[in-house]
Parts: sequence; C-alpha cells; structure tokens
Amino acid sequence: MRILLADDNPEVRSALRLLAEELGHSVSEAHDAHSLLARLRVDSPPANIVLLDWELPGLEPQSHLSVIRQHDPACTLVAMSGRPEARAESLRLGAQSFISKNESPDTLLRLLRNEGGH
Repeated sequence: MRILLADDNPEVRSALRLLAEELGHSVSEAHDAHSLLARLRVDSPPANIVLLDWELPGLEPQSHLSVIRQHDPACTLVAMSGRPEARAESLRLGAQSFISKNESPDTLLRLLRNEGGH
C-alpha cells in the first residue's frame, strides 16, 4: 500500500513514516500545501491513503479534500488534528476517517492494517 503523509511537523511525519513502514507500506511525504500538490502530481502510482494534517499550512481546511480528490478520486482520506472539534468538520467535508493526534498510535496502526487488507 502507498501512503502520502502531509504534515508540517517533521517529528509527526517521522513517527507516522516509522509506523507505516513497519507494516510494509511505501511512504511519501509533504510538509505544506505546495509539497502536497507536487506529490499528488508526481507520485505514480498514486497513494492509496492520504494522511492529512487538517491544519496543513497553505490550504484552507475546506479546500484540502477537494484538491486531493481532483488529483486522486480513489484514495482514502484520513484527516488528522490535535483539535477534537476538527473531527466533525473533516468528516462532514468528506474525509473517510479522522485521527486525533492526541490518540494512541494504536488507532493509526489499526486503520493502516484495516485499509491494507482491502
């Protein structure tokens, strides 16, 4: 499975990369909206899952999902945020899942295992 993780925090990206690679997934990274758009254009084949920081610099939250969907309509979008109130907004706007950055890494591991089995 191919994962694109988009987060401006290098420590978060590093931790997410380690978790995903432990499960045998291929990972590409983006640190802001510009690098996210670049990855969406050049990654071939495209990501199966996009782990998206809901507060990613350079894009308004409501724009994130539509931009990603334009480039890759089949990917699973997982919104991530340290703000619990972002859950309802991200799911309402079309993310398939939401992960709080305050939750245990086990939550992400379960999601990656489940998505990898599809």
